[in-house]
Amino acid sequence: MKTRELNDFYKVKTGPIPATVSRGRNSTWKSVLTNMPVGSWMLIPDKNKAGAADAANRYIKGEYSLLRCKDQRAYVLIRK
Repeated sequence: MKTRELNDFYKVKTGPIPATVSRGRNSTWKSVLTNMPVGSWMLIPDKNKAGAADAANRYIKGEYSLLRCKDQRAYVLIRK
């Protein structure tokens, strides 16, 4: 098997770049969490816990608690 050189994969080019896919910068979690008043809470389904915890840590770091519900397979996100 022939060993390829680095230049076979990465070539520096000039000129216009190809069309790219742009991702939106508006997060649903950001608008919901930053507008939550202190003392309010929301119920988070068990399957969405990781995404909610990640968003809360990113947008309201240190200002929330994520607690497991005793009777349901869900979590409660409380804004402190």
